[in-house]
Amino acid sequence: MNDKVKDQAAFIEEPLFKIGKKSEFITVGRLVYFSELYGIVTVPDGFPTDFSSIPRVFRALHPVNGKHRLAAVVHDYLCTDDITPRKVADKVFNEAMKVLKVKGWRRRQFYIAVRIGGIFGRKKK
Repeated sequence: MNDKVKDQAAFIEEPLFKIGKKSEFITVGRLVYFSELYGIVTVPDGFPTDFSSIPRVFRALHPVNGKHRLAAVVHDYLCTDDITPRKVADKVFNEAMKVLKVKGWRRRQFYIAVRIGGIFGRKKK
């Protein structure tokens, strides 16, 4: 295991991103995140993401490509794996935003937004 991974959440490997289709980014290299709640999350090279599905009207306050973007990629990946319960993916997202030092008020707003968004997304497990 990487020296960086001990007992606290951390990003171990960070990818670059290339522009994909409209509003889409593609990982170049893998993203590896250690979560205290979940364990190791490995987002593969070539994974498509929109960083954050933020309605255009709110983007002035919450940019899509902000400080939270790596946490958003982890969340997108966990939400598409058909194994991880949505509630767990949302909690890991919140944890990863803390690691990235996203301000508390913004983190709470993003967390509430993904919890509400989950109602309309894939089925709860």
